[in-house]
Amino acid sequence: GMNALKEFVKLASQDKLKAYHDCTIQTFFEIYAPKADSNSPLTYANFVADKVGVQVGTPLKQII
Repeated sequence: GMNALKEFVKLASQDKLKAYHDCTIQTFFEIYAPKADSNSPLTYANFVADKVGVQVGTPLKQII
């Protein structure tokens, strides 16, 4: 559940997941929850960025 997701984001922020290389909050959600699967990655990115107090273009490695 939540602990697995936290670990996944941590690995992505450390550049340990090839698909998530140097990604921002927005690009993370574009890959993790793509529009093609009926998700709203920008909505998710805005929610997380707001909670963390940064912009959606902030690299994950700067906030983790």
